[in-house]
Amino acid sequence: LNHSLALYGFVEALYVGAEIALLDHMRADRQIATLTDFETNLLYATPTQLRMLCRVAGSKTLPALGLILCGGGTLDETLRAHMAQVFPNANTRIFYGASETSFITLSDDQMPSGSVGRPYPNVEIDIRNPQPDGIGELWVRSPYVFSGYAIGADRNTKIVDGFVTIGEMGWRDENGYVFLAGRKIRMLTVADQNVFPEMVETLIGQLAPHYDCAVVSLPDPLRGHILVAVLEGQQDDQIVKSLRAHLRSELGPTRTPKMFIFVDTLPRTKSGKVNLITLTAQITEMI
Repeated sequence: LNHSLALYGFVEALYVGAEIALLDHMRADRQIATLTDFETNLLYATPTQLRMLCRVAGSKTLPALGLILCGGGTLDETLRAHMAQVFPNANTRIFYGASETSFITLSDDQMPSGSVGRPYPNVEIDIRNPQPDGIGELWVRSPYVFSGYAIGADRNTKIVDGFVTIGEMGWRDENGYVFLAGRKIRMLTVADQNVFPEMVETLIGQLAPHYDCAVVSLPDPLRGHILVAVLEGQQDDQIVKSLRAHLRSELGPTRTPKMFIFVDTLPRTKSGKVNLITLTAQITEMI
């Protein structure tokens, strides 16, 4: 419950008098069994958690589930299709937010692929200092933003005139839908071009949905940095060849990883996200 997504779902369930099933520290197969036995009708989860549930579900379906609230990232079309099989009656809504801001955006039925939705009610979004490609720093003002940290600070978080930023970069389209490029802290320069590893990770996830993937950078005296894609699973040279071709076509050679490395398991934090610091250190030792 130390993560805002789980904490919000827990408090909301208490408020409306609902029963609660906590799935933390369970294997994905036990989570599926618990959701089935409990006849859960609302689920809070991240894309990574949903991907793991779909992988272990097999032919099992959870028809009782009516609503999935997904935070922590976007859903690629392959995962959406798999979710439709496992959760046939579930309406999925993606929201974007942070512990410091609470809700920022919420999806709707017209949301374009890759977006995290439009501003949540009473939320103002300002894209500041946009680059020529339209990507700028996302600032938020709403009744839901935090007052400040009780202890410590985060150098990526700033509060100015009621607006808050956590260092997220993104853009809005002509219909007001928000797209995220990645965290400012992860942005790097490759051959004098700004690159967001998150955008590369998203595309690899769409092209190779059976692999969990993380993209890290290593220093390079010629280009500034090079990208390394690390995939969790058995090595497949054909997958690498296909990924290289598609990524070059979609993102260009600068944003295409120079190396693809397969590992048995990606290091993760307690929340299930890839531990990028540990992974970078591991890859540096390997190379």
